[in-house]
Amino acid sequence: MRWIIFPLADVQSPWINFGFRHEADDWGQILYYQVNYLIIMLLCASRDMITKATELEKVLEKIISILEKHGERNWSEALRKSRTRIVASDYSGIELLLNYYGGMGSFNDFVIQPSIVKSEIEFTDDEIEANNKLNSLRSIAWTLAREIKSGH
Repeated sequence: MRWIIFPLADVQSPWINFGFRHEADDWGQILYYQVNYLIIMLLCASRDMITKATELEKVLEKIISILEKHGERNWSEALRKSRTRIVASDYSGIELLLNYYGGMGSFNDFVIQPSIVKSEIEFTDDEIEANNKLNSLRSIAWTLAREIKSGH
């Protein structure tokens, strides 16, 4: 009887454990299942990242649209630059986007400016709604970018 060491895929996780088997006849089948298991795990991880990147692209386009509608060119151009890189599968777009969220004067601090009515600063309903939508989308974009970064 011959003993051989072979990698044994653990169903609970994508990690590989080592096991022993004494039936060398099954080696081809064992290897076949193990390779397929690893390929499936890699494809699932890649598919998840692709899905998140696609969702991030859509969220950024919505943010850019809101910013441009309200006359904000600086942040819309910055986010478009990041989005263009992400669409091109350039990981630096994720890093660039995340950099916009840190420090004073960052994208986190941006507010669509209120209208001046009768010498008083007053937010219109449209501006309030736009700021609420922007805050929500900004949070989603940051979360997606962080998830993509942690899976990279």
